[in-house]
Amino acid sequence: MQKQRKFTGKEKAVLAVLIIAMIAVVTVGAVLIVNNVNEANRKATDTQNTTVEITLPETTENNTTADGAEKGEKKSKTKSKAKSKTSSASSQATASRSSAAADSSSAVKSSASKSSTKSKSSSTKSRSSASNGDKIPVRTPDTNSSHASSDVCTVNGVKCYVGDTITMTLNLKTPKVLVNYQGYTTFDDSKLKFVSSDSDAGALVNCKDGIIYYNASVLRGIDFTSSGTVYYAKFKVKKAGSVDISNTFQVLTDMDDNPVNEGKCQVGIEIFN
Repeated sequence: MQKQRKFTGKEKAVLAVLIIAMIAVVTVGAVLIVNNVNEANRKATDTQNTTVEITLPETTENNTTADGAEKGEKKSKTKSKAKSKTSSASSQATASRSSAAADSSSAVKSSASKSSTKSKSSSTKSRSSASNGDKIPVRTPDTNSSHASSDVCTVNGVKCYVGDTITMTLNLKTPKVLVNYQGYTTFDDSKLKFVSSDSDAGALVNCKDGIIYYNASVLRGIDFTSSGTVYYAKFKVKKAGSVDISNTFQVLTDMDDNPVNEGKCQVGIEIFN
Protein backbone atom coordinates (compact mmCIF):
# COMPACT_ATOMS: atom_id res chain seq x y z
CA MET A 1 0.00 0.00 0.00
CA GLN A 2 1.48 3.32 -1.08
CA LYS A 3 1.77 6.12 1.43
CA GLN A 4 -0.19 9.32 0.68
CA ARG A 5 2.18 12.17 -0.10
CA LYS A 6 1.78 15.27 1.98
CA PHE A 7 1.87 18.74 0.41
CA THR A 8 4.80 20.86 1.31
CA GLY A 9 4.30 24.40 2.66
CA LYS A 10 5.21 25.96 -0.69
CA GLU A 11 2.72 23.78 -2.54
CA LYS A 12 -0.01 24.62 -0.06
CA ALA A 13 0.60 28.34 -0.63
CA VAL A 14 0.42 27.92 -4.41
CA LEU A 15 -2.77 25.89 -4.09
CA ALA A 16 -4.35 28.54 -1.86
CA VAL A 17 -3.48 31.26 -4.40
CA LEU A 18 -5.03 29.21 -7.21
CA ILE A 19 -8.23 28.66 -5.23
CA ILE A 20 -8.52 32.39 -4.42
CA ALA A 21 -7.93 33.27 -8.07
CA MET A 22 -10.64 30.85 -9.20
CA ILE A 23 -13.09 32.27 -6.65
CA ALA A 24 -12.29 35.82 -7.86
CA VAL A 25 -12.80 34.80 -11.50
CA VAL A 26 -16.11 33.17 -10.70
CA THR A 27 -17.26 36.21 -8.68
CA VAL A 28 -16.31 38.67 -11.41
CA GLY A 29 -18.00 36.48 -14.02
CA ALA A 30 -21.17 36.32 -11.93
CA VAL A 31 -21.19 40.12 -11.49
CA LEU A 32 -20.72 40.67 -15.21
CA ILE A 33 -23.50 38.25 -16.04
CA VAL A 34 -25.87 40.00 -13.61
CA ASN A 35 -24.96 43.41 -15.04
CA ASN A 36 -25.51 42.19 -18.59
CA VAL A 37 -28.89 40.75 -17.66
CA ASN A 38 -29.93 44.02 -15.98
CA GLU A 39 -28.76 46.04 -18.98
CA ALA A 40 -30.66 43.75 -21.35
CA ASN A 41 -33.80 44.09 -19.25
CA ARG A 42 -33.48 47.88 -19.18
CA LYS A 43 -33.06 48.08 -22.96
CA ALA A 44 -36.00 45.77 -23.46
CA THR A 45 -38.15 47.97 -21.19
CA ASP A 46 -37.11 51.14 -23.06
CA THR A 47 -37.84 49.45 -26.38
CA GLN A 48 -41.30 48.42 -25.22
CA ASN A 49 -42.11 51.93 -24.00
CA THR A 50 -40.96 53.44 -27.28
CA THR A 51 -42.94 50.97 -29.29
CA VAL A 52 -46.09 51.67 -27.33
CA GLU A 53 -45.70 55.44 -27.82
CA ILE A 54 -45.19 55.07 -31.56
CA THR A 55 -47.74 52.34 -32.28
CA LEU A 56 -50.60 53.76 -30.22
CA PRO A 57 -51.59 56.35 -32.86
CA GLU A 58 -51.31 53.76 -35.67
CA THR A 59 -53.52 51.33 -33.79
CA THR A 60 -56.05 54.05 -33.21
CA GLU A 61 -56.01 54.95 -36.89
CA ASN A 62 -56.39 51.32 -37.96
CA ASN A 63 -59.31 50.88 -35.58
CA THR A 64 -61.06 54.01 -36.80
CA THR A 65 -64.27 53.13 -38.64
CA ALA A 66 -65.66 54.75 -41.71
CA ASP A 67 -68.06 56.66 -39.48
CA GLY A 68 -65.10 57.84 -37.42
CA ALA A 69 -63.37 58.99 -40.59
CA GLU A 70 -66.44 60.95 -41.62
CA LYS A 71 -66.65 62.44 -38.14
CA GLY A 72 -62.95 63.27 -38.39
CA GLU A 73 -63.60 65.04 -41.69
CA LYS A 74 -66.49 66.99 -40.20
CA LYS A 75 -64.39 67.94 -37.20
CA SER A 76 -61.57 68.97 -39.52
CA LYS A 77 -63.96 71.14 -41.54
CA THR A 78 -65.41 72.62 -38.35
CA LYS A 79 -61.91 73.36 -37.06
CA SER A 80 -60.97 74.87 -40.41
CA LYS A 81 -64.04 77.12 -40.32
CA ALA A 82 -63.32 78.06 -36.69
CA LYS A 83 -59.72 78.86 -37.60
CA SER A 84 -60.92 80.94 -40.53
CA LYS A 85 -63.36 82.84 -38.31
CA THR A 86 -60.67 83.26 -35.66
CA SER A 87 -58.19 84.51 -38.28
CA SER A 88 -60.80 86.93 -39.62
CA ALA A 89 -61.62 88.14 -36.12
CA SER A 90 -57.90 88.48 -35.38
CA SER A 91 -57.40 90.50 -38.57
CA GLN A 92 -60.31 92.77 -37.65
CA ALA A 93 -58.98 93.16 -34.11
CA THR A 94 -55.52 93.98 -35.48
CA ALA A 95 -56.98 96.53 -37.88
CA SER A 96 -59.04 98.00 -35.03
CA ARG A 97 -55.95 98.23 -32.83
CA SER A 98 -53.95 99.83 -35.62
CA SER A 99 -56.72 102.37 -36.12
CA ALA A 100 -56.90 103.01 -32.38
CA ALA A 101 -53.11 103.38 -32.23
CA ALA A 102 -53.21 105.85 -35.14
CA ASP A 103 -55.99 107.82 -33.40
CA SER A 104 -54.05 107.73 -30.14
CA SER A 105 -50.87 108.88 -31.88
CA SER A 106 -52.79 111.66 -33.57
CA ALA A 107 -54.30 112.66 -30.22
CA VAL A 108 -50.86 112.66 -28.56
CA LYS A 109 -49.43 114.80 -31.37
CA SER A 110 -52.38 117.16 -31.10
CA SER A 111 -51.96 117.35 -27.32
CA ALA A 112 -48.20 117.92 -27.69
CA SER A 113 -48.86 120.63 -30.26
CA LYS A 114 -51.37 122.32 -27.93
CA SER A 115 -48.96 121.98 -25.01
CA SER A 116 -46.14 123.46 -27.10
CA THR A 117 -48.40 126.34 -28.17
CA LYS A 118 -49.41 126.97 -24.56
CA SER A 119 -45.77 126.77 -23.47
CA LYS A 120 -44.75 129.30 -26.12
CA SER A 121 -47.64 131.53 -25.16
CA SER A 122 -46.71 131.24 -21.48
CA SER A 123 -43.05 131.94 -22.28
CA THR A 124 -44.06 135.02 -24.32
CA LYS A 125 -46.24 136.28 -21.47
CA SER A 126 -43.47 135.65 -18.96
CA ARG A 127 -40.96 137.46 -21.17
CA SER A 128 -43.38 140.33 -21.62
CA SER A 129 -43.95 140.50 -17.88
CA ALA A 130 -40.23 140.30 -17.19
CA SER A 131 -39.53 143.06 -19.69
CA ASN A 132 -41.35 145.44 -17.35
CA GLY A 133 -38.69 144.73 -14.72
CA ASP A 134 -38.46 146.19 -11.22
CA LYS A 135 -38.89 149.95 -11.18
CA ILE A 136 -35.88 151.42 -9.43
CA PRO A 137 -36.58 154.65 -7.50
CA VAL A 138 -34.26 157.64 -7.14
CA ARG A 139 -33.07 157.78 -3.55
CA THR A 140 -32.89 161.13 -1.71
CA PRO A 141 -30.93 160.64 1.54
CA ASP A 142 -31.16 162.90 4.58
CA THR A 143 -28.67 165.77 5.07
CA ASN A 144 -26.88 167.03 8.17
CA SER A 145 -28.72 169.68 10.20
CA SER A 146 -25.42 170.78 11.76
CA HIS A 147 -21.74 170.24 10.96
CA ALA A 148 -18.91 168.77 12.98
CA SER A 149 -16.43 171.54 12.02
CA SER A 150 -15.92 174.55 9.82
CA ASP A 151 -13.16 172.89 7.78
CA VAL A 152 -14.42 172.44 4.22
CA CYS A 153 -13.86 169.59 1.81
CA THR A 154 -15.45 170.04 -1.61
CA VAL A 155 -16.82 166.78 -3.00
CA ASN A 156 -17.86 166.94 -6.66
CA GLY A 157 -18.46 170.68 -6.26
CA VAL A 158 -20.58 170.29 -3.10
CA LYS A 159 -19.30 171.96 0.08
CA CYS A 160 -18.89 169.38 2.84
CA TYR A 161 -17.33 169.64 6.30
CA VAL A 162 -14.61 167.62 7.97
CA GLY A 163 -16.08 165.20 10.52
CA ASP A 164 -19.47 164.97 8.77
CA THR A 165 -20.93 161.80 7.29
CA ILE A 166 -22.07 162.44 3.75
CA THR A 167 -24.00 160.31 1.25
CA MET A 168 -23.30 159.73 -2.42
CA THR A 169 -25.90 158.30 -4.83
CA LEU A 170 -25.13 156.83 -8.25
CA ASN A 171 -28.15 157.46 -10.46
CA LEU A 172 -28.79 155.93 -13.89
CA LYS A 173 -31.32 156.35 -16.68
CA THR A 174 -31.31 153.83 -19.54
CA PRO A 175 -33.23 153.50 -22.84
CA LYS A 176 -34.04 149.84 -22.07
CA VAL A 177 -34.74 147.60 -19.10
CA LEU A 178 -31.51 145.92 -17.95
CA VAL A 179 -30.92 142.33 -16.91
CA ASN A 180 -27.47 142.99 -15.43
CA TYR A 181 -24.91 145.71 -14.87
CA GLN A 182 -21.39 146.03 -13.47
CA GLY A 183 -18.99 148.88 -12.76
CA TYR A 184 -16.78 150.69 -10.26
CA THR A 185 -16.57 154.08 -8.54
CA THR A 186 -13.29 155.76 -7.49
CA PHE A 187 -12.64 158.36 -4.78
CA ASP A 188 -9.71 159.80 -2.80
CA ASP A 189 -9.54 157.65 0.34
CA SER A 190 -7.05 160.05 1.93
CA LYS A 191 -9.87 162.58 2.35
CA LEU A 192 -12.95 160.31 2.44
CA LYS A 193 -13.47 157.13 4.47
CA PHE A 194 -15.95 154.58 3.14
CA VAL A 195 -18.55 153.73 5.84
CA SER A 196 -21.33 151.62 4.28
CA SER A 197 -23.46 151.08 1.17
CA ASP A 198 -26.87 149.77 0.11
CA SER A 199 -28.88 149.27 -3.08
CA ASP A 200 -32.54 149.14 -4.10
CA ALA A 201 -31.48 147.64 -7.45
CA GLY A 202 -30.00 144.39 -6.16
CA ALA A 203 -26.38 145.52 -6.43
CA LEU A 204 -23.61 143.76 -4.51
CA VAL A 205 -21.16 146.42 -3.35
CA ASN A 206 -17.59 146.07 -2.11
CA CYS A 207 -15.02 148.76 -1.38
CA LYS A 208 -11.24 148.37 -1.42
CA ASP A 209 -8.40 150.94 -1.60
CA GLY A 210 -10.52 153.86 -2.77
CA ILE A 211 -12.51 151.84 -5.33
CA ILE A 212 -16.14 150.73 -4.91
CA TYR A 213 -17.00 147.68 -7.03
CA TYR A 214 -20.63 146.81 -7.71
CA ASN A 215 -22.65 144.42 -9.89
CA ALA A 216 -26.16 142.97 -10.19
CA SER A 217 -28.04 140.40 -12.25
CA VAL A 218 -31.85 140.20 -12.05
CA LEU A 219 -33.63 137.89 -14.54
CA ARG A 220 -36.99 139.64 -14.18
CA GLY A 221 -35.35 142.91 -15.21
CA ILE A 222 -34.03 146.09 -13.61
CA ASP A 223 -35.93 149.15 -14.82
CA PHE A 224 -33.89 152.36 -14.94
CA THR A 225 -35.89 153.77 -17.86
CA SER A 226 -37.39 156.49 -15.63
CA SER A 227 -34.10 157.00 -13.75
CA GLY A 228 -33.16 155.24 -10.52
CA THR A 229 -30.38 154.89 -7.96
CA VAL A 230 -27.94 152.06 -8.70
CA TYR A 231 -26.52 152.19 -5.16
CA TYR A 232 -25.70 154.70 -2.48
CA ALA A 233 -22.70 154.94 -0.14
CA LYS A 234 -21.86 156.84 3.03
CA PHE A 235 -18.46 158.47 3.64
CA LYS A 236 -16.82 160.16 6.60
CA VAL A 237 -15.00 163.38 5.62
CA LYS A 238 -11.46 163.04 6.98
CA LYS A 239 -9.56 166.04 5.61
CA ALA A 240 -10.18 169.41 4.06
CA GLY A 241 -9.51 169.85 0.37
CA SER A 242 -11.22 168.79 -2.86
CA VAL A 243 -12.39 165.36 -4.02
CA ASP A 244 -13.86 164.13 -7.29
CA ILE A 245 -15.85 160.90 -7.23
CA SER A 246 -16.05 159.28 -10.70
CA ASN A 247 -17.82 156.23 -12.05
CA THR A 248 -17.28 153.73 -14.89
CA PHE A 249 -19.79 151.17 -16.16
CA GLN A 250 -18.17 147.99 -17.47
CA VAL A 251 -21.34 146.05 -18.33
CA LEU A 252 -24.88 147.16 -19.22
CA THR A 253 -27.04 144.39 -20.75
CA ASP A 254 -30.69 144.50 -21.77
CA MET A 255 -33.33 141.72 -21.50
CA ASP A 256 -32.24 140.25 -24.86
CA ASP A 257 -28.64 139.96 -23.61
CA ASN A 258 -27.57 142.79 -25.90
CA PRO A 259 -25.14 145.45 -24.64
CA VAL A 260 -26.52 148.91 -23.89
CA ASN A 261 -24.34 151.83 -24.94
CA GLU A 262 -23.38 153.94 -21.90
CA GLY A 263 -23.31 156.98 -24.22
CA LYS A 264 -27.10 156.61 -24.60
CA CYS A 265 -27.58 156.54 -20.81
CA GLN A 266 -27.68 159.36 -18.27
CA VAL A 267 -25.30 158.84 -15.33
CA GLY A 268 -25.27 161.17 -12.33
CA ILE A 269 -23.45 161.30 -8.99
CA GLU A 270 -25.18 163.31 -6.27
CA ILE A 271 -23.67 164.34 -2.95
CA PHE A 272 -25.84 164.88 0.14
CA ASN A 273 -24.13 166.67 3.05
